[in-house]
Amino acid sequence: RVDWARLGSLWLGILAGAGTASSSSTSALAGKLEGPGGDVLPSSSTAAELQAKQEQTLPAQEFQVLRGPLHVRAKAAAESPVLGSKAEGERFSGARETFDGWIKLDAAPGWVFKDQSAVLPIGGVPLLALPEPVLEPGPQRFRVEQDPHIVVYAAPGRTARVQGQKELGEEVEADAQTYNGWIRLTKRGGWALAFDLENDARRVLRCSSLGEEDPSSAQAPLRQPAHAQPQPEPAPISEAARAREARARLGLCSAGELRLLEDQEALQALCGRLARALSAAESVATPAGSAARGEEELKELRSCAEACRQRGLEDDAR
Repeated sequence: RVDWARLGSLWLGILAGAGTASSSSTSALAGKLEGPGGDVLPSSSTAAELQAKQEQTLPAQEFQVLRGPLHVRAKAAAESPVLGSKAEGERFSGARETFDGWIKLDAAPGWVFKDQSAVLPIGGVPLLALPEPVLEPGPQRFRVEQDPHIVVYAAPGRTARVQGQKELGEEVEADAQTYNGWIRLTKRGGWALAFDLENDARRVLRCSSLGEEDPSSAQAPLRQPAHAQPQPEPAPISEAARAREARARLGLCSAGELRLLEDQEALQALCGRLARALSAAESVATPAGSAARGEEELKELRSCAEACRQRGLEDDAR
């Protein structure tokens, strides 16, 4: 004969145990997913997957190693363990970079330091919110210069979900930048575009941490009339020169690397001088050009050609 009372007690015990287990597992899961104040936070694996998906949508920037080997490190720090290296002449792609010059490899683990004497961007100059690396690691502050506001997105793309907006004059803090003009705001604040792509890539976010104005925002000098004598322009101290001098003072580059950087800057200046001389020579080749000006421009052109020959640039000299 079936003891119905005993069987019922047994079933009640089983159900009670299952409820306790379910409650404890639910509490454990909630403890992992809930942060302070009950906010639901993604787990570390979920956050890593989300970041990986975002990086897959970013346009990668290709680089070439000019001087190797170039160490690949586990984190964006010089004391981080070395994962591997890139040989001289090797090319690699970066997904984003920090403001102090560390490039996150695209579709691969590791970071490399963007030493200007060792790494060269391929395929044009990338659109970076802060092109020159700063000396100190960490987030940088940016001030909104767009009236009335800029839009903040959940991902680096204007088709992503709109997360909010920042008003004119408001400051934001960012810890990373992409090669198509986006910055990543700290504290999961979203992504913002530092340039107005529909308005000649005009800057709408300017770095306020450096305490100085962008030289590109200065008013351009008025064009001189055709008969005016060209005046020598003072050589400005570029951002690259300031960064180079600071790195040399801190011992971050050797004397040989410093000479190489100076040589590269001098070569760029010569290329600009040659382009201006060619343009001026073409302008005086017209019937309106005077013979005196033509002789002066020809003298400058010959000087540029001789400087090119001294550097072994025979094609440019011709």
